[in-house]
Amino acid sequence: MISFYKKLFINFHKHQFKIKILTRFNLILPILHKNNVLCHFAHIPKCAGSSIENYCQSVGINIAFIDRAFVASPAAQPWNVSSPQHIDGYSLSRLFPIEFFNFGFAVVRDPVSRIVSAFKHQIIQKKIPEDTNLSEFIKQELNNISGQLGVYDNHFLPQTKFLIPGMSYQIYKLENGLDNVSQFIDSKFQNSELDKEILHYNADRSKGLINPSQLLIDDQAMDVLKEVYKDDFIKLGY
Repeated sequence: MISFYKKLFINFHKHQFKIKILTRFNLILPILHKNNVLCHFAHIPKCAGSSIENYCQSVGINIAFIDRAFVASPAAQPWNVSSPQHIDGYSLSRLFPIEFFNFGFAVVRDPVSRIVSAFKHQIIQKKIPEDTNLSEFIKQELNNISGQLGVYDNHFLPQTKFLIPGMSYQIYKLENGLDNVSQFIDSKFQNSELDKEILHYNADRSKGLINPSQLLIDDQAMDVLKEVYKDDFIKLGY
C-alpha cells in the first residue's frame, strides 16, 4: 500500500495540473522528490529552511506544498494553523506514515541563537511591537506560546517537535555551515551539479529597527528558555 501511494505521488508530480491544484488549495508539506526518492525535510523556522529549499529547487528537486505567502497573503479560509512547511512532526505523522519517506533530515540551531533570530523576525513582520524586550517576552510569553501550534507560525515551537516521532533523521547543526547539508542532498538525490552552494536567504533586516539592548537575555529569562527548550538542548546536543 505504501509503494502505491509513493507511485501515485510521483506520477502526479509529472503533471502541471497538480501544481495548479496545490497552489489553489494551499496544500503544503515539506516533501522533497527526485529520482524516485521521497524525503521529509523538517523545516525548522530560523534554521536556514528557506535557503535549503531554494537550493533544492535550483538542482531540480521537486518540493511539494510550499506556501511562502501564508503569512503575507493568507487564504480566506485557511485549513491549517501554521504555514504547512512549518508543520510539526506529530501532525505530519497523522497524514503520512513513516514508511512513506525514504529518509529524513533537518538543520537545527543553538536554541538561544534561534530565539533571538525568531524574535527579530517577528518584529520585522510586525507581529511583535518594535519596543518589546526579549527577556520580558521570554518570561511572559514563551511558556505559553511554545506549546501552542500555529502561534507566530511555529517560530517558537521547540525544534524537536518538528521531527516525526519514531523516525530517524540525519541532523546537521547550522553553526557548522551548510556545505555538509548540500553534499548530503546531492548524494541522496543523485544530483550531478556538485559545484553549487546553499546561498543565504532571508538576510537579517533588523539593523536600525531593533536596539541591541532589546535582545539581551537576563538570568531569569535564560532559566525559562532552558526549561522550555530542555529537549532541544539535550537531544540536539547543545
